[in-house]
Amino acid sequence: MSWKDGISGCFGDIDGKFAVHPLDARRALELLLEAKTAAISRDDFFGAFEEYLRSTGVEHYDEQMERIHAHYSAWF
Repeated sequence: MSWKDGISGCFGDIDGKFAVHPLDARRALELLLEAKTAAISRDDFFGAFEEYLRSTGVEHYDEQMERIHAHYSAWF
């Protein structure tokens, strides 16, 4: 199982928003720890989120990418 498989769990099932619910936020932290342990680069990490969001056809792509960058930027 790849660390990328955990990306979907960071988003709300109904609203599709990143790490709003405490359980989604916890999964987002766990995903960060997995990626850091696997020495994933910043570009690969954020690129995987971009790829996931594009694959879902989410309408609020820019808003979610801003939230993701704000959440993780300090770690990369």
